[in-house]
Amino acid sequence: DIEETLVLARIPFDVWFSELDLHRDGRVDAAIAVLRDRGYVYEAEGATWFRTTAFGDEKDRVLVKSDGEYTYIAPDVAYHLDKFRRGFDRVINIWGADHHGYIPR
Repeated sequence: DIEETLVLARIPFDVWFSELDLHRDGRVDAAIAVLRDRGYVYEAEGATWFRTTAFGDEKDRVLVKSDGEYTYIAPDVAYHLDKFRRGFDRVINIWGADHHGYIPR
């Protein structure tokens, strides 16, 4: 389990987040609303899109699919927004080799 591994490695961790909690608490929808208010969200092809090309991405990304299911990026955005709202001014993301294409996003 992740918590036990961090204790064994002597890595203190004071806040735990669950993706389910981000959805349940409405933080995912709230984050999408913030992006929408700033002009970074639009509807096309029955889906909700994030205008990531405004930030250098090669194409825009789907936040909510046409069937209403959220993509992985929606809770990621909510989690990062939550970090900034808690007063952090810098975020360091550590990516696995299989996520190298995510860095510009």
